Amino acid sequence: VGDATDDLVGCNVDLSLGYTYNDTDGDNSYGVEAPAAGADYFQGPIVPSEGDTASILTWNSDQSYHLESIPNYKKLPLTSFVKYINGNATYADPETSEETYRYMNGLIGLTGESYIDPITNEASVFVHDGDPVAGTGWLDDNPGDRRYLMTSGPFSFSPGDVQEVVGCIILAGGSDWAKSITK
Repeated sequence: VGDATDDLVGCNVDLSLGYTYNDTDGDNSYGVEAPAAGADYFQGPIVPSEGDTASILTWNSDQSYHLESIPNYKKLPLTSFVKYINGNATYADPETSEETYRYMNGLIGLTGESYIDPITNEASVFVHDGDPVAGTGWLDDNPGDRRYLMTSGPFSFSPGDVQEVVGCIILAGGSDWAKSITK
């Protein structure tokens, strides 16, 4: 967001939302009114689940959406959220399919080790799932050039199969970093 050297990331597991925001010092491009940028799964992939019913949006030939119920299926939410840091040896951008697959499973790409939540001291597939506005939980606290990967899965996807995943990029600006996240 703006200058790449002062970014932080986080996720809201309940909303299937990942986001980037600026540190409290403001941004070289935007100043203290830097926006927050988020990515949201409004509708994840669907998978068989006996007894559940997935309500999904489907695209009509008249170029509109309608809500459809599919018995014995469920929608997958956000199932992992990880970050990588430009120039960091341990949390580097993935360079191989194996590293990418590890990140997609909520593991450190280079090593395959679990991320450890420093608040609970337990392994977690949701990196920085705290609330930065309230100042609670596991927060990103070392600004830098951040990237993140949101995953929803696993699910089977054979040739000819169809999955509709509905997502969006959300930009919100407030009078400071916290108000941008809240918006």
